[in-house]
Amino acid sequence: MLRDKNDTRYMIRCMELFSTVKGKLCKNLKVVQDLLQVMADEEVFPVSSSTADTNLSNYGQD
Repeated sequence: MLRDKNDTRYMIRCMELFSTVKGKLCKNLKVVQDLLQVMADEEVFPVSSSTADTNLSNYGQD
């Protein structure tokens, strides 16, 4: 019985940690997206807007 309680607590703790890590990763991804957008706006990368639009519209299509 005690083992079951410990296993449940361990599982809950793992789920809490996973949720925290997932939240931080999503937040970091948003920061990277914002940074890339700023760099695109400032034309740090020599990419034409039509190329970028084409790449974005094709993203995720197989």
